[in-house]
Amino acid sequence: MRQPRAHVALLGILAAILLVNSRPVLADSGCSSSDASVSFSTTLSLPPTSKATLDEIRVAIAQGHFERAEGLLGKIPPGAERSLWEGVLSLHSGKTFASIRSLEEAARLDDSNTIETLLAVDYLLLNQRQLTAQTINKALALNPKDERTVYLRGRFHFLTHNFSKAAQDFSTVLETEPNDYRTLFYLGLSEWRLSKQSHAQEHLQRSVEVVTCNQLRFALAPQTLAELQLQTGNLKGALVNSDLAVNLATQGKGQGDNQEHLSGALLLRGKVKSALGNKREAADDWLRAVHLNPELAEGWYLLARLYQQRGETKMAAEALAHFKQIHDEL
Repeated sequence: MRQPRAHVALLGILAAILLVNSRPVLADSGCSSSDASVSFSTTLSLPPTSKATLDEIRVAIAQGHFERAEGLLGKIPPGAERSLWEGVLSLHSGKTFASIRSLEEAARLDDSNTIETLLAVDYLLLNQRQLTAQTINKALALNPKDERTVYLRGRFHFLTHNFSKAAQDFSTVLETEPNDYRTLFYLGLSEWRLSKQSHAQEHLQRSVEVVTCNQLRFALAPQTLAELQLQTGNLKGALVNSDLAVNLATQGKGQGDNQEHLSGALLLRGKVKSALGNKREAADDWLRAVHLNPELAEGWYLLARLYQQRGETKMAAEALAHFKQIHDEL
């Protein structure tokens, strides 16, 4: 079986862990504003709290107001809670080593599943896989049923290509968080890797429905579903979902990441249009993709082939030269 492109499977594995969304904007009355499971995984690195003072710090971090969060933390007495939230603040402000130091201090004072799970996030960000696995195991020893830790273990299994165990973890999470769009996405992607296409289709489709219903900017869900549909010959569905992927990627934040995501979505939509016989629009998508990402070798290769078919030898040679140059530099 042809596997989905590696960059689609692994794209954003670390950044996604830290993504924090506010309550999704509801697209229609069919979306439930009380369904907290929709955004379960996106708050993995923001542990819940029942204290008003800590909740204020949590909100400040979630909104990116790091200086305010630091000021509020200064009013908290030294201890495990303060060290924990200093670790959370450092994690979100990109100070991974400082986060580890604070969380280790919190663990020394009063260890918990939450602290160990956050430490595992830090280690995963540093690609310290052995430490990640050890810390996840320690977190689960403290609380075997914590869904956030199980989800993180699923992401770790996915990253290390243990798709069977990843699927098991994501299925477990869905028992209590049935509409978490990332869990649905990674379960579907794991199942595709396991050649379980019908199950993959079902879970990827559910992820797309949640993303669409709640107006979430997660282009990977429709993009991956479109790629599966292209592979299985459902070109109509693939076109609908690749269109959605392009639209969502266009709305994405972060210039560099946005261009990479958008170029990938355009590349795929061009393939779908080409399969439908619309070569002109396919070429337009591929041209736009390589303009956004000149290092997109596959885009140049597809353009070269299309130009050759048209008899446009000069343009074909130029596109092929770009393709070869990229490969020579690898």
